[in-house]
Amino acid sequence: MLNTLILALDHYPESFFDNDKFNQINTFLTWAFFCEMMIKVIGLGLTNYVKDRVNVFDALVVLFTIA
Repeated sequence: MLNTLILALDHYPESFFDNDKFNQINTFLTWAFFCEMMIKVIGLGLTNYVKDRVNVFDALVVLFTIA
């Protein structure tokens, strides 16, 4: 929900301070989502992880965000 809130606070014109802080928070949250994904992969195992389509969708969103 925090990520959605940060993305919703985007406005024009954006000050340098706002832009920098939002980018830092967004980067932190992206890596937090990546760590969550990796913990799930380790906990469930890769085979069980990919059996759930929601996990595959989540992984794609995280990996595309990082890319």
